[in-house]
Amino acid sequence: MFILFKVRGPFQVPFCRARNGGKLITRETRSEFWGESKARRYQRRRGCYIFAVDTGRTYSPGYIGLATKTLAGEIFTEGKLNRYNEFLADYKKGRPVL
Repeated sequence: MFILFKVRGPFQVPFCRARNGGKLITRETRSEFWGESKARRYQRRRGCYIFAVDTGRTYSPGYIGLATKTLAGEIFTEGKLNRYNEFLADYKKGRPVL
């Protein structure tokens, strides 16, 4: 059996500013990701994904997952948003990406 993996992205994840100046991914920004992103064409696919922060010179991974049904149905669930936001709290600079 032969499995082909194709790497796509990174895709910037929209965020809003928290009161303390940090970054937050919310339900609204999650909708923006699928509505305006080039990633929109992959929302019904399944596969591995990495949530990371683009620091300008490198990417720092924060969460690695496997979407077994669809990417759109699995990567922005409430539990994962909490994990992403906890990870983002450690970064003053950088942009969240998938």
